[in-house]
Amino acid sequence: MKRVDVVSALIHDEQGHILIVLDKKGESSYWSLPAGAVEAGDPLDATLTNGSVSGTAAASFPSVS
Repeated sequence: MKRVDVVSALIHDEQGHILIVLDKKGESSYWSLPAGAVEAGDPLDATLTNGSVSGTAAASFPSVS
């Protein structure tokens, strides 16, 4: 089995809103943190900024204290 390195991020604003992404797989959908596969040789932070982590349906909700 091929190894795939991934990175995810917990992104929030000053009000405590957390960015989550709506992922869809077949008939199912679920909410998750932004994440993406790391390309060979790329540092983890580059994956977060190069578009690999972009989501098409994102929403922000207040954090739970």
